[in-house]
Parts: sequence; C-alpha cells; structure tokens
Amino acid sequence: MIARNKLRDEVISAVLAIIEGDSLGPGDTLPPERELSATLGVSRTVVREALTALEMQGLLVLVPGRRPTIQLQYERAFGETLGLAMRKDENSLKQLMEVRWIIENSAAALAAARATAGDIEALGNAIARMREHLDEPSGYVDADVAFHEALLVATGNDVLVSMMRPAAGLLARSRELTTGSRRPPSSALEEHIAIFERISAGDVEGAREASARHMAATIEDLESVPAAAVASTFPRVSART
Repeated sequence: MIARNKLRDEVISAVLAIIEGDSLGPGDTLPPERELSATLGVSRTVVREALTALEMQGLLVLVPGRRPTIQLQYERAFGETLGLAMRKDENSLKQLMEVRWIIENSAAALAAARATAGDIEALGNAIARMREHLDEPSGYVDADVAFHEALLVATGNDVLVSMMRPAAGLLARSRELTTGSRRPPSSALEEHIAIFERISAGDVEGAREASARHMAATIEDLESVPAAAVASTFPRVSART
C-alpha cells in the first residue's frame, strides 16, 4: 500500500507538471485517463486515484465520460474540509476564532495602509447596513460578514482573501449565535465603526488596536454562549464519518 500511495503521489506531481508546463487554467482539460496512463507508464487505476485526489483538493472536476477539467476550486475544497473539522472537534470554533484574532488584526493594519477609495466605500456601506439592521439579526449578520470581507479585500492581498473566504459561512453561523447574546448589537456596531474610522484615517496601529478590541469582545461573546447552543449549530459527526 505504501508503494502504491507513493506511485499515486508521483502521478499527482506529473499531472501538476503537465498543468504548469502547458499553462493550463480553469476550463482547460487534461488528456483522458487512458492517454495519461500510457504517457506516464502506470495503470489507469493509479491515474484514477491521482485524479480523484486532485479533485478533492479542488483542482479538477471529474465527470464520467469526459476529460478531467481544471477548475481551481481551492476555496470550496478548503471550506468543505473546514466544515468537517468543525463538526468533528468541539474546540474547532474557538480555534477558528483564534485564527481570526491572529489574521484580522494584522489585516486591519494592512487595510489602513492600502485601502483604496472603493474599499473605504465598501466598508462604509457595510457599516450603514449594520446600522439599518440593528433590530434584524439576519440582516445585521449579513452586513457584519460583508464588512469583514471588505476589510480583507482592502488589504490588497488576494491570497489572504482566498484563505479566509471559505470560513465566512461558518463565521456567519457563529455570529448568529453571539449577536445580542451578551451585549446589544449596537456595542459591536461601535467596534466596527472604530475599525472603519482608523482604516479611513490611514492609522495602521490604530486600526490594529481597534480590531483587537473587537476580536477580544467577540471571543467573550462566544464564550458566553451555552455549549448546547454551539453543539446544535455545529452538530458533531463521529470520527468514522
């Protein structure tokens, strides 16, 4: 089995080399399984295993009877993996919030240094929507998610946006749990306004500090939510699933 897995990994590397060497992108297709088998000198079973692994990683789409198609769905693949982890590990939500602490405070600082007029407008629009929906939890959560998405975009770092976007749906569900649970939504709104003002002013350290205050309060909000409510929002699955 070890030898077979090694062969599969070698085929994966070979397929990636084909994609890079031929400058293939989304929508392009690879040679059919039969041709890849002959070219690489391995069985079609090994090729199929390698292609399936690449599909799971979000690189390919496999449809019976068609050539493998390059899709580059990294965000979807990561999102599915993250969702499974959330359902298997009761500490995953807390860990995800810790990741937000690490990333978003620095992202706010980057946004303060790099935000364009369009970015500032997007952040301001999200603030306006949050204010408009203070008494409507679902609308408020949507606007909250939009604010943090706009903040990440304002960093000008596409890799960062792609890394965090798959977590957006899970974070939205966590916000549904915490909004109004410990303090009124207006308190969180004020924290977002503080971040927005520091970014708008180009205040790098001020934006970082405002974000840190917001993230600390958000983590406290989550810790105040009963464990049963968290479990019902992120139902567990067994390790065998």
